[in-house]
Amino acid sequence: MRVKRISDFLEFFNLAEYLLTNTVIHDIESLGSNFFFDLINIGNIAHFYWIFGVGIIFRVMGILIPANKFFHLNKRQR
Repeated sequence: MRVKRISDFLEFFNLAEYLLTNTVIHDIESLGSNFFFDLINIGNIAHFYWIFGVGIIFRVMGILIPANKFFHLNKRQR
């Protein structure tokens, strides 16, 4: 049972990491190409920070939700 909980946590964490990394790499590539051609697009910068913020929120949720369940179960066992 415990292994299943850890695997669920890791699956959620890996999904958030993949989505964050995939979009960040795309945004960095597009921002770099725009910079070299003197065509800086503000939309790419805004999209980069939005995705970065969402990725941080997903990571925090992925850490706090299992921790909250764990501590709640410990309170019931007392």
